[in-house]
Amino acid sequence: MFLELWKRKQAVIQWQWDLEGYEEEEELRPEYEEKVTTTRLNPVTNKPEPYLPLWNQITRLVAANSVVILMLCIVIAAMFSVILYRMAVVIAMHQTESDLFRRNAKMVTSLTAACLNLMVIIILNYFYEKLVMWLTNLEVPRTETEFEDSFTLKMFLFQFINYYSSLIYIAFFKGRFFYHPGDLEARTNTLLKLRYDMCDPAGCLFELFVQLAIIMVGKQIFNNALEILYPIMLVWWHKRIGHDNQNSEAYTRWEQDYDLSAYTRLSLFNEYLEMVIQYGFVTIFVAAFPLAPLFALLNNIVEIRLDAYKYLTQCRRPRAERVQDIGIWFGILKGITYFSVFTNALVISYTSDFIPRLVYMYGYSPEGTTLKGYIENSLALFNTSEYTEDMGPDNRTGWPATCRYRAYRNNPDDKNPYGFTIQFWHVFTARLAFILIFEHVVFMLTGAVAMAIPDVPVEVKNQMIREKKVEKETLFEKEKSRIRNERRVHQISIPSDEHLNVDLGEGLSPHNSSRANTPSPSFLRNHRS
Repeated sequence: MFLELWKRKQAVIQWQWDLEGYEEEEELRPEYEEKVTTTRLNPVTNKPEPYLPLWNQITRLVAANSVVILMLCIVIAAMFSVILYRMAVVIAMHQTESDLFRRNAKMVTSLTAACLNLMVIIILNYFYEKLVMWLTNLEVPRTETEFEDSFTLKMFLFQFINYYSSLIYIAFFKGRFFYHPGDLEARTNTLLKLRYDMCDPAGCLFELFVQLAIIMVGKQIFNNALEILYPIMLVWWHKRIGHDNQNSEAYTRWEQDYDLSAYTRLSLFNEYLEMVIQYGFVTIFVAAFPLAPLFALLNNIVEIRLDAYKYLTQCRRPRAERVQDIGIWFGILKGITYFSVFTNALVISYTSDFIPRLVYMYGYSPEGTTLKGYIENSLALFNTSEYTEDMGPDNRTGWPATCRYRAYRNNPDDKNPYGFTIQFWHVFTARLAFILIFEHVVFMLTGAVAMAIPDVPVEVKNQMIREKKVEKETLFEKEKSRIRNERRVHQISIPSDEHLNVDLGEGLSPHNSSRANTPSPSFLRNHRS
């Protein structure tokens, strides 16, 4: 609904400001003309213009995208460092003698790791902006629109991995490497040692909620504070070092305006980026954090007032530019929307207990469609005598013969000990079926909404048709007037208006565009002579 309504709003703005087809008439960037030395004939204007050869374009794209991939890998490595921090803190807190630390190990680890991840995000964002600007200039985009689209896509990829990678790991990968307590393969395989980074026994949904809430709310508070404090401090510093007589009449109006914070190319970009990242928080993991839209609304209400104060009192007047639309941002919003359908389906089916509970209620509950006995049914048995000496605590006095863990696996005395039960495959099949049904239903509804809501409002479409009609009539009248004036100059008898309408007008009139009635070139040449 948001995307469809935005397309209608965009069509209205394009018509009001006469911006349709503006990108086709866009001029070359001065940086492009400066760096490109080769020329070619423009196929449209048939005039020479700077042109970057295809092999040069490919080389620059490969070089820039290689650096982008390298930086994305660095971001993923930073995420894994936070995972290692989680593992180390959990193990250290469980080895302490304090019962308070052992009981709250998961909560403390989740909170501190989320705060650490937020700090990593803020630090990396500072370097990304400068790196992406350099990479985009390396590609030498042809027009200002191409430059902004390339810069936007790279910056969003960095921000997407930076903000959402830890959330995706918690939602879909954390704890998935766990086999069962005594599995020897998991103890010897280095990758599978990540089983120590386990979710709470209640599931990963709560930890995903904590991580998302801290990152989203913390980012909003930090960005709002930075947006309002940085221009104020910058303006104060400029005035302090530039003018000692600020209160005197010698401090002119233009000097006061010059001391304000400069409005750069990235000023509006950062506003767009902040809204798009927030849109991702609201849509991608909304099943885990239903309060995300409320926090986004409160943040936007505050930010509207802060931006108004900043742009009106602390920033120089921005330079007006013509643009046809919001560029690649609309494609990014559309991609986030479709990706959010997939992630929410996975969160509901795999991260939460929604599907296992339904399977138990309608297939395994001994007392009808109730959840009585669900917890016991979802726990598997393990024989504690299979623990080796390097597993578990040193003091094992009073240990029970068996313990329980969260899984759908066979008992130790079964023919296939610790193998998957038939209920596991029922739950697995139900999860896949839910994802397919959920996606298809949502996409069908999306298609129905897109068909029901026209991209261009009817009023605007009628006005556009009327403008084309008036344009054709104006061209017709202008051509008729030109022919009449030429004949007067050469003192040639001018046929009546009816004759012009019949012989010439039928070819140009918007009411009759038949090619059979169009005057021939010889007819026009004879009358002009």
